[in-house]
Amino acid sequence: MLLTPPDREGAIAQALRDSLGTLFLAIVDISSGQTVINIRGNLAREVLAKGCSLDLHPRHFYPGRCAQTHIAKATVLIRQQDDTPSFDLVVRRSFAEYLALWLKDSAQEYGLVVGSMQPTGKLFQRNENALQSQ
Repeated sequence: MLLTPPDREGAIAQALRDSLGTLFLAIVDISSGQTVINIRGNLAREVLAKGCSLDLHPRHFYPGRCAQTHIAKATVLIRQQDDTPSFDLVVRRSFAEYLALWLKDSAQEYGLVVGSMQPTGKLFQRNENALQSQ
């Protein structure tokens, strides 16, 4: 799975096809069915642990690691970006609002700061879904 900047999916997919030549492969743009929610801050692990069975301790789950799991009732691909820690949650678009609201509710006790969590059209845009605990 490749995460691309908005509006670059087609160009990146074509460049990948061109570079792989005659290899038997399939490159499929699934961006219309997925969205990314970012949660970051020193208490992000605790918020995620409320609904996730993965061991997210830094010695097991660190920047560059990813895994598919469930958070609450949503299937997600979770990827740690950096040591902030910052996590990207790739979720089906149909579950994005549910998961964003679940995260917001779960983070209330930690003093949640929501970074402009507004849907735009049918998708939640990546940079507008930052949930940050302080």
